[in-house]
Amino acid sequence: MLALTLLSLAQAAPALDCGTPAALAALRGVNASLADPRALHAPTGLVLGTPGLHPPPPDGKAPYGTPYENAVLSENFLVTWTNGSATQAQGQRTSEILEQTWTALVSEQDWPQPVSSDTYLLWVILDPTMGGTGLTTEYTSADYSDGYPVIFVNSLYADEPTFYPSLVAHEFAHALQFALRAYSGGSAEPWYWEASAQWQAELAAPGVNGHHYTAAWYSEHPEYRYDSMQDSHQYGMFVFNDWLETQLTGPDGLRQVWLLAADRPGVGWDEVLAEATGEDTSTLWSGFTAAMGNKLLSESAGYADVAVTDALDDSLNDSQDGAVLYLATDYYRVEDHGQVRAESAEGQPVIVSRHYYAETDEADPVEVWAGDVVGVTGLWTEGAAPYTVLWEPIDDDGGDDGGDDGGDGGDDGGDDGGDGGGGPVWYDTDDGDDKQGCAHAGDAAPATGGLALLLLSALGLRRRGRMTP
Repeated sequence: MLALTLLSLAQAAPALDCGTPAALAALRGVNASLADPRALHAPTGLVLGTPGLHPPPPDGKAPYGTPYENAVLSENFLVTWTNGSATQAQGQRTSEILEQTWTALVSEQDWPQPVSSDTYLLWVILDPTMGGTGLTTEYTSADYSDGYPVIFVNSLYADEPTFYPSLVAHEFAHALQFALRAYSGGSAEPWYWEASAQWQAELAAPGVNGHHYTAAWYSEHPEYRYDSMQDSHQYGMFVFNDWLETQLTGPDGLRQVWLLAADRPGVGWDEVLAEATGEDTSTLWSGFTAAMGNKLLSESAGYADVAVTDALDDSLNDSQDGAVLYLATDYYRVEDHGQVRAESAEGQPVIVSRHYYAETDEADPVEVWAGDVVGVTGLWTEGAAPYTVLWEPIDDDGGDDGGDDGGDGGDDGGDDGGDGGGGPVWYDTDDGDDKQGCAHAGDAAPATGGLALLLLSALGLRRRGRMTP
């Protein structure tokens, strides 16, 4: 039922099509045919660097240029449109969403404000004729030779109850990003702009969830490279930031990544993420895929399940061969309690899903339970790394697995480990926000048979989840 509901929502929601990456490429002479020309030229009637015809708010910021015939001015934004392209109500709604987003991200969460916005109102242009859903780009002037942001939003969607607030917040997020990082123009650059803007929309208005349906664009094609722009994969990659902030860094993790990125121009996002978190790339992606595959993210109940390649059990399917691109993942469903490991060629490594806080060598096997989803992620940057993933049974009769880790219900395992088997124990956190955490019984892995790590199961989990080491 959940899958059918998600499918219905995805079909009903507009297809997010942010033109920012294409516009940035065009501004730098790369694949310019992809860009909406309005990213490159001032709209008709917009005279940059001259006083506005509409008065600014009392004692407030001035417009930077001349509005169209219609405009809504607020504390930080000038929303404007030509006759017939939007209504006053739509302009007012857009303005309110923008100010709410500013309050959340700039005032409360301390994101550096966009260039020019300390003195001037930010331009937001409603346009129902643009090819995509929105576009944030930079113009230049004598005052801002390095560029200042201008936002376009497709007013066709202005009456959408959840998609439009997410869209507007997404585009404003790009304006914040411009203040921190110059667009390098490389093929691996734009994915994280889009993945970040989607999560910033969540940070701006956690109750809206207008971005949830785009998780399917990762879940349907986890075998794509992490930086792929195919089939809108980049929008779905916001789920990585869900994991980043709710299970690794805590709140403010994404902002810290972007603050570091400001000082690392041209450095790839995989390297920036590793430096910002203090974790190596294999640890980051093995933890993310464990959480994503097993629906352990903060809002996994609203996300599409990942596509599963095959099953691993004690039948003829106890091993599978594959090949996986850099930071792409093949997911497998586990049918029986056992352990999973992956073999790969020397110099072309892969990693099996495991939680980021497990102190173990990445070549060690991972203990899994029936219903778990385990991923195999490529670490080879040059192409698809071939691998064989193997499942091996673990005796559940209380033999080797009982031990001191909880087989007798002792100090380490308590009553929860008394049967020497089973998956992790779920508990409610005490933060009062109706989010769940997970841990293994008594903070010792149940029935590990000497293994030092645990792949947590999502059995029965449908509320928001948060992992605690």
